[in-house]
Amino acid sequence: ETPTTGSTPSASPSPSTDPEPSETADDQPPQVEVGPTMVLDVPFWGITADLSTRFGQTSYVIDADSRLVLNSALISSLPESCAAMRSEWGISRVGDASFEVLKPAQRCAEAPELYDEIWGLSAAMVESIRPL
Repeated sequence: ETPTTGSTPSASPSPSTDPEPSETADDQPPQVEVGPTMVLDVPFWGITADLSTRFGQTSYVIDADSRLVLNSALISSLPESCAAMRSEWGISRVGDASFEVLKPAQRCAEAPELYDEIWGLSAAMVESIRPL
């Protein structure tokens, strides 16, 4: 029985690596229910993506930095204290064929759940990108 106990600690280093990924979980978008989607075509980039209808009425612009910036009813519902964040959501183009979520650097302290919802929905949209 004692040798068996001795072999158990040797297996412990594997579980001890589990907390490390959870530390990086801050960089991972929250899991959200995407629900029904609509097609978002971006002819300028030659892509299409699935946009959750939870965003509500949505439009976008390609800004001077070649970022797709979303404007939607959901994003506009961020409180006034986080108003500057309303123009920081969308898609960043990385290289010629790679994309990532465009999001504010800081969380909205007054509405963290809304921030997480927008982040999760934006991440789902980026993951759905395909050629137009």
